[in-house]
Amino acid sequence: MEPMIDEKGNKHYITEMLGRDGQGTLFATKNSDIIIRVTYKDIPYDEYSFLSVIGDSLDTESFVLPTDNLKEPNIGYVFNIPKDFVPISTLNDTIGIKRRLSILAELAKVLIKLHAIPIMYGSMSHLRVLISPQASNQVRLLYSGKMNFSMGFKEEKDADTYISPEAAKGKGSSLASDSYTFGALAYNILTLGKDPGLHETTILTPELEQLFERAKGDPAERPKMTEFYKGFLQQLDLMLTCKKCLFDFFYHVEACPKCAAPLPKMIKANIYDKIGNTTIPHSQKILEFATNRQCFYNYHTDNVIMNGKIEPTIDCVLKISGERKLNLIFKNLMDKEIFVDNNPVATGQGSVVALPSELIRISFKLHSTTERCIDMVMV
Repeated sequence: MEPMIDEKGNKHYITEMLGRDGQGTLFATKNSDIIIRVTYKDIPYDEYSFLSVIGDSLDTESFVLPTDNLKEPNIGYVFNIPKDFVPISTLNDTIGIKRRLSILAELAKVLIKLHAIPIMYGSMSHLRVLISPQASNQVRLLYSGKMNFSMGFKEEKDADTYISPEAAKGKGSSLASDSYTFGALAYNILTLGKDPGLHETTILTPELEQLFERAKGDPAERPKMTEFYKGFLQQLDLMLTCKKCLFDFFYHVEACPKCAAPLPKMIKANIYDKIGNTTIPHSQKILEFATNRQCFYNYHTDNVIMNGKIEPTIDCVLKISGERKLNLIFKNLMDKEIFVDNNPVATGQGSVVALPSELIRISFKLHSTTERCIDMVMV
């Protein structure tokens, strides 16, 4: 086969087709760091024009941008992909639900930042989402020729592409269109396109199922990426991994649904807000003794800054001291004063020892009238 030549004169020898979606065909080359996308439409990439319009707002580390355009008679892009990154289509049922949820949470974060500009990504496919095959949950998105402030053209649907109904009908797209395509992609990844149940144990919370249903509906009612992000983390907070067979499952069962191994010792954290005498439920989290580092993420504390990095705002390190004692160390709560059983604890320095059979209450002020409480108890 004749090599494909880019506009800089570099020759690229195709070795295999990686897949085809609604925007074109993806090819591997003899250079393992280079992949080629041959597109159906001529939408040349102009780095100066693209980045000058978007400015410094784009988190370019989360995207794989073209290094050059292909030279005629071919149309498309040349990509230099990060080392060891592969399309998300390589995920299979050997990858646990917790890792899939973590990967999708990372992807939601990328789109949160993109929408904050605001830029739409456009239709999605398994080929344009790259992940690290290692334990890391890092995600990269291949540049889409339709990333722009507005889109109003019709896009042909392909079996490997998730596209919103309004875009498929040529009615134009919006940020809500990304919610549709992301929801379709995420549901497929979580269920691997199969019945989501295993041993009559669901793999999705009712709240997450509701998000996916909303994503299929009217554009005005579709969830934002922040809702997906929180939904994935909330589900992760309620899941355990069997130490014997490594199966992921919800904590509220008597044993591992796959191998019947007993559950580990754990603490249940009920998170809620108090406004005067009114209590408003917020979320729950399961903490395992077997893990020496547990985190309460910022959605537990409502200190989410979408134009910056999304980091944990409570870092809780659990260690067993003796047979019945539990040491808790709290830090990094954005300079808020933390109280444990109504006693103030210096952020990043304080610790408290309590019997795990007793309820431990952590609290801090979210706002002048709102107190966030975390009740921790053995289950």
